[in-house]
Amino acid sequence: MEQRRCYGCMEFTDQPVCPHCGWRAEQNNESSQLPVGVCLAGRYLVGRVLRQTASGILYLGLDQAREETVNLLEYYPAQDGRRNGNLVEPAGEDTARRFAEGKEQFLRISQTLAGDQELAEVSGVREGFGENGTAYRVEKQPRGTTLERYVRLRGGFLSAEETFRILRPVLRAVAAAHRAGAAHGGIRMDAIVLDPMGGARLQGFGENPAATAQQDVLDLCRVILGCLIEGGENLSACPDQLPGLTARQSGALKMGMAAPRERFVSAGALCAALLDAGQQTPGQENTGADVVSPPPRQKKSRRKLWIWIAAAVGVLALTFLALLAFGVHIWTDADCTRPSTCVICGKTRGAALGHDWQQADCLTPRTCSRCGETQGTALGHAWQEATCLSPRTCDRCGETQGSAVGHSWEEATCTDPQTCIYCGQTQGTALGHDWTEATYTAPSTCRRCGQTRGSVRGYHESISGTYERFYSAKVNGWCLKLDEPVSGCRRFTLVVEVSNISYGSPTGRWKGFYRNTRGDWIDLGNFDMTGTSGSVTFTFDEPVDIDSVTAVYDGGGSFSYNVGFAMTDVYAAD
Repeated sequence: MEQRRCYGCMEFTDQPVCPHCGWRAEQNNESSQLPVGVCLAGRYLVGRVLRQTASGILYLGLDQAREETVNLLEYYPAQDGRRNGNLVEPAGEDTARRFAEGKEQFLRISQTLAGDQELAEVSGVREGFGENGTAYRVEKQPRGTTLERYVRLRGGFLSAEETFRILRPVLRAVAAAHRAGAAHGGIRMDAIVLDPMGGARLQGFGENPAATAQQDVLDLCRVILGCLIEGGENLSACPDQLPGLTARQSGALKMGMAAPRERFVSAGALCAALLDAGQQTPGQENTGADVVSPPPRQKKSRRKLWIWIAAAVGVLALTFLALLAFGVHIWTDADCTRPSTCVICGKTRGAALGHDWQQADCLTPRTCSRCGETQGTALGHAWQEATCLSPRTCDRCGETQGSAVGHSWEEATCTDPQTCIYCGQTQGTALGHDWTEATYTAPSTCRRCGQTRGSVRGYHESISGTYERFYSAKVNGWCLKLDEPVSGCRRFTLVVEVSNISYGSPTGRWKGFYRNTRGDWIDLGNFDMTGTSGSVTFTFDEPVDIDSVTAVYDGGGSFSYNVGFAMTDVYAAD
């Protein structure tokens, strides 16, 4: 059979069900998605859908120039877009502007990530291009295990030294992305993949169109806590004491998890506070002070110190009174629940921003991207049961559980090869029938399945002959003279056909006869005729030899018609 690409894994196969991933040759993506086999940018082959996000669809792809599997992310906002063939277009006039702006932002972020070597290394983004009325991003497929799984395998937490060694490239890449105007919007421990060579990759850049730099800062701090403390990723605030961190680093994490108006505005400031503070050496205890001590200051008299404090308080009080007198406001930024507020008089302006909810997923409840507040519960996994070739798999996030079921083979039969009762895959060939010889009582029969063919031995569907006139002591008239006598006849059916009725009726009692090879006519007994045709079957205890057959009307009365005979369904010796 000819080799072809499996669009479930991009491996070559000649089977209707891929032995590598279980994808069936006739399967395709849904109508709202690109069909499998489409080629993008002249080199990228589209395969099955991996997952669907709020802003796009992630496909398995093949870079035909490199013969390497990749991820293809298509900008396809569920609410603003619709598909027309392979084209993606705005869902309506009211969404056209939002669709166009989102597409341009998606393409700009993709090209920014691909154009910066440091960003490309951590994000895995290779290329961004426009096609089919929308934009696409090509990402290198992640190889390795997630940070979440790695931490779980290490007992639930890591040392500070190992945490920053792993996350250093991620922190710096997010800071570089913020400088370029791009945000992630979904940094979690399961979005960071560790490859076998020690590198770290952050998946999902730009998948959240409403992503903000401050949300990334909050997410990064939660990831760091998830490494240092078992279950720390779900904490809403940073603990006071953290193992292996300096006071400055602990303070930086607290500020990163504070309310938006007090939080770092970008990952660059967080990186400066965390990575430039220096980590403790292994075994050093955290005393709550920075490891690097500040330079000694000159001693001042206590009296002079109190003078300076009083002067500062006085200046602040005068400034506050002046601002209050002249009606000057110092406004804080609005957040999800509070409008912009003057820190002097408490006056407000505008309205609260309201929560910017991100949809719940399998492991995370509905979450505000601005303040981190949650609502409801996580959706939980939508498991699809395991198949012969695939383990139990979540439809939403692709997580797997357990292992594939494996084939359960039904034995081959005469007409069917060995077949799996779960998926229908076949193996080997059918056994074929094992025929017996026909007998006088049974046709040729398969020993395995009982199917029959042909008829019993010595069976003749009909016997040919010619009509002749005869006279005898018992009967006279016309008979069917057989072309060749039947020897050893055990059973036959006599068919009588009446035609050309001039008057009278053939309905009533008839009598059948056969003539043996010695010329004797043998009475077969009576039978009834209804209408103008009839048949009767005669069975013999001992086989007889037959030369001719006939039937005569035995009901009495005057009539005129022609009679024809046939000898059918004959069972006789060979």
